[in-house]
Amino acid sequence: MGKQFDDLKRVANNIFGSMPTDIGKVGEAVGEVNTRFGLTGDALEKASTAFLRFAEINDTNVTSAVDSVQKAMAAFSMDASEVDNILDVLTTTSQKTGVSVETLSQNLVTNGTAFREMGLDAYEAADFMGGVETSGVDLNAVLAGMKKALKNATDEGKPLNEALADLESNIINGTDSMDGLNYAYDLFGNKAGADVFRAVSDGQISFTELAASTDILNEATGKLSQTYEDTLDPWDKWTVAQNNLKTVTGELSVKRSTGLPTQRIILFSKSCIPLKASTIPLASLYAMALMVKSLLFKSSNRLAVKITSFG
Repeated sequence: MGKQFDDLKRVANNIFGSMPTDIGKVGEAVGEVNTRFGLTGDALEKASTAFLRFAEINDTNVTSAVDSVQKAMAAFSMDASEVDNILDVLTTTSQKTGVSVETLSQNLVTNGTAFREMGLDAYEAADFMGGVETSGVDLNAVLAGMKKALKNATDEGKPLNEALADLESNIINGTDSMDGLNYAYDLFGNKAGADVFRAVSDGQISFTELAASTDILNEATGKLSQTYEDTLDPWDKWTVAQNNLKTVTGELSVKRSTGLPTQRIILFSKSCIPLKASTIPLASLYAMALMVKSLLFKSSNRLAVKITSFG
């Protein structure tokens, strides 16, 4: 417990003192990343910082962002070392196409099997969804149609990527447009078939000429950090300075989610000597609370942390 406690304390202090954010968001990020990805040390600090930037840039909640992105990564068997890459790709795709990062992440999870059958990894799947959206075709209809297409291709004993290639060939090279349309109906169903036929016919969607991961990553790498830095102004720098001051003094109170009255909790060091809240830096106190929360994660009586700082 002592080593993990010290690690969370250090990470929380470092992040809070380097970003124009509040300690509550830092705590959420560090706690969720530690729980979802099992990261510690510098890796935990780097990933937590990335998710805080990701949430800020994309106007989303950091806790739900960590949760949804981790599930999307799991759907494609990605490990924690690829966090920066997937956040860059999701941010870039969202900015280019207008599809929210929440929608992209959710669809990577719900349509992961179909995308993998198409031979796509998570980066290529996100880019594909962005392309569908900008083509004017209803993304939800296409994704629903892909599930039907996967079932139909499986029933025929054919890989989905091969079935899609045959569809595209029939639409583009067929002598009778009705043949291509009927093929689209057969594979995607009546709801999405017509839209897919039109988009493929017009060259707005291709199932065979998809961007490769290397090209997608070449465009996206560093996009999140650069976008975040570009949004900072002198006031943000002042906030960072204030955050550093706030680590000098603070008060922590913990409220049980059951609705019990707010109580001051007694936190113990490795030697079990009570620590006085008034003498511990704010970020350190929050790291202690994260430690308690992490240890009690599977308990139904989870803790919600409330911070009152002296400025």
